[in-house]
Amino acid sequence: MIDFPQDFIEKYSRLLGPEAPPFLASFEAPAVSGFRTNPLKEQQGIFADKIPDMPWSYYGKVSGKSPQHVTGLVYSQEPAAQVVGQVAINGNGLGFAKIVSGTLKNSFPKGLRFQS
Repeated sequence: MIDFPQDFIEKYSRLLGPEAPPFLASFEAPAVSGFRTNPLKEQQGIFADKIPDMPWSYYGKVSGKSPQHVTGLVYSQEPAAQVVGQVAINGNGLGFAKIVSGTLKNSFPKGLRFQS
């Protein structure tokens, strides 16, 4: 196991309670890489290892020198970071209103609205 500072272990043990041990153990697991395709590109590529329920998202690595990356068809993005964009989309994605089952629909500060 990674030799975390004791303050770190105590902080996350306090914050996460019984979920702290699996959280700390997760640092030993290999990192999960991912990439997204640009839906605005007319010609899409065919990629394996699709991330379920995430349009345009795939597991794997992309070379910054590949033709797909250089032309803007794909870009590297960790799968966990892709969730933010997925939540913000309405229509082709999960959509914020769908995630909260409509209970918070359009209850945002002025100027920040999601359509359903």
